[in-house]
Formats: sequence, C-alpha cells, structure tokens
Amino acid sequence: MTIALCCIEEKRSTYHDKLCDQLIEKNQVYHIDIYSTPFIIFYQLEDGVVYDYIFIDIETYSHFKLDDFFVSHKIDTTPIAIITSESKIKSFNSKKDIVECFLEDFFDENQSKLCIENKTNYYAFKIKQRIIRIPYNEIIYIESCNSRCIIHTYNDHCYPVYHKSLKQIADSLNSVRFLKLNRSFIVNMDYIISLDNNFCTLKKGECLPISKNCCKNIRRIFHLYIITDFNKISEETFRRLIAEYK
Repeated sequence: MTIALCCIEEKRSTYHDKLCDQLIEKNQVYHIDIYSTPFIIFYQLEDGVVYDYIFIDIETYSHFKLDDFFVSHKIDTTPIAIITSESKIKSFNSKKDIVECFLEDFFDENQSKLCIENKTNYYAFKIKQRIIRIPYNEIIYIESCNSRCIIHTYNDHCYPVYHKSLKQIADSLNSVRFLKLNRSFIVNMDYIISLDNNFCTLKKGECLPISKNCCKNIRRIFHLYIITDFNKISEETFRRLIAEYK
C-alpha cells in the first residue's frame, strides 16, 4: 500500500506514526511519502505516480484552499482523506462521497477493500522507529515470554514484539499455516517434523510442548496440512477443509 501524506511540519511525525501504527495493526506492507505542499502530490499523479490514499491535514487543506482547487481542476484521483484532528478523518472520493470516522477505524474492512485485497505473506511490526517485515515462510515459531513475544526465524534471528499478546499476533497473521500449540507457542507447520507424546519437534531440533486439551485437534489439523497441497489452494479452502475433516 502506498500513501501520500501532506501536513504542517509540527504534526508531520505525529500523523506519520499514527498511520504506521494502524497499517502495522492491519499487517499491511506499506510505503509513505511525505510532502510539504499538496500540489506536488497532484503533479506526481499527473506523471503517473500511483497512491492508494492521499492524507492531508485540515490546516494544509484550508491554507491552500483545496476546495476551490478541486472544483476548478475537477480532480478525479485516488481517495483523499482529510485529517481533521489527531483522532478523526473525513474521506471522500471523486464523487465527493464523504465519510467521517476515527483514524483507528479508517483501514477497517468497511472503509476499504484494499486491506483485504492487498493481504501479503508478511508479518509487519515496529521496533522503536524501524518497521520490520518478516515473510511467513521464514517464521519457525513465535513464543510468549514474560511481557513480550519473540519471533524465531529460520536464519536464527529473534525479533521481540512488545505490547501484543500471542493471541493478537495469531489473529493478525491471517494464515492457517500457523498452529497454536498452547498459550505460549505458535508454530509454522512447514517446520514441524513430528507430533509425539504431547510435544512438537521442529526441523532445527526445537521441542515445544502441546496443550493436552488441544492435542487431538492439533494432530487433526497437522495431518490435513501434510496430506494437502497447501500451496495450490486458498486459505479459505483450507479453513473449510479443517471444518469438514474428521
């Protein structure tokens, strides 16, 4: 997802971080270009640059009298969102349909199909000011440890994720290839060698415990996974197979 952000300098970092937080929450891979004046954005559009959204704060919108600009130039472009405060947004499209919502709700499914259509095979999160994106096929397992979660990858890297529970990470992964073993571990089924005696053995030798209450269901899902050519079916199809498979 590509976004253009135009706002006054003193609020630039605030709005940028808020947009980043929301996109990370939706597990979106994204890029944000920041501009000092909105007209540069429109010139970029004329040159063929494509943005999924344009965000402009209300101060900039009023200062440059963009209402008059849109009328005189008959702008027919990507959806434009006016940031009216640090928590609210008014968005409108080329038909001038206006929708007002909270910033935290803007990227929900009822606001845009892009978050559904542009789902990627990455897990995205923030460490300090860095955006980390890890491809699903590189994640071996994720564990909950004290006040954080840790993502373990096949190249022996460990990435701490703060302020998110294991359940929240599992929900945002949006992939059935990840199997929750218990309250402390999620594992990528591609890396499982065997399930024996309430333990899960991985290709690199790790041995993770399985919840006794979920052991039967975990074995059922993993058995279906290894007998199904997962790469040739959709996530939704595999979910349906899980529901039907006994």
